Amino acid sequence: MYDEAIREAAADQGALVVDLARCGETYETLDGVHPTVHGHAKLAEQWLRGLRALGIAESVA
Repeated sequence: MYDEAIREAAADQGALVVDLARCGETYETLDGVHPTVHGHAKLAEQWLRGLRALGIAESVA
């Protein structure tokens, strides 16, 4: 439902979308919603992987 609206809005604005929800990864949270430091690191890794797949990010240490 929201996925398509987000993709349409991004396309209208010339933005790219990295859909972290579709990556299927789980991450550590404080309360089931908000990521811990380790959870944020895992999300960042997925985000960079998605950007690389789109040809946006080069190898980042």
